[in-house]
Amino acid sequence: MTDSISHSYPTLAANPHLLSLLLSIEPTQAKSVAAKQKIYVDSLVDITVQAIHTIWPQPIVSHKPVASLTTFLRHILKYSRTTHSTLQLAIFYLFRARTKIQKNKQDGVASCGRRMFLAALICAHKYLQDKTYKNVAWSKVSGLKVAHVNVAEKTMLQLLDWQLHVKKETYDQWLSMLQTHLV
Repeated sequence: MTDSISHSYPTLAANPHLLSLLLSIEPTQAKSVAAKQKIYVDSLVDITVQAIHTIWPQPIVSHKPVASLTTFLRHILKYSRTTHSTLQLAIFYLFRARTKIQKNKQDGVASCGRRMFLAALICAHKYLQDKTYKNVAWSKVSGLKVAHVNVAEKTMLQLLDWQLHVKKETYDQWLSMLQTHLV
């Protein structure tokens, strides 16, 4: 997975929106490509945090989380070596499933924004990547039991009506909308 968030150069050519964002930064700022990519990822993480807080305004938890939502997201992204496009698609899945999630918030797994984000990321990863992780690996990265990862993934797939494909026009519109909210 050479296209990881922390070590990704091939992503630039494959993602015109990311490339335009990076080119729009003044060269006088003298930031490296890695620093620009970090800014882009930070912006995507911020959007993800906002999305999760919008869909799940008051988390339903019986205990205080060990880490903040931002720390949790960064951990998952770092150790799963998630690509920009995978993260963008995962965020799209959260928005696509939002209405059903809000109706089913009291239903177990759907009530947890962190688990639903993880499930959206797993679905996006499995849809986009030729070589993908087994749920045992996602379990290790997330700290959840494999059975909980399986249930979260199945719940997300059901919320998405098992439709992981996104039409090119729709995805391009999504990237344009993301672009307006970045940095």
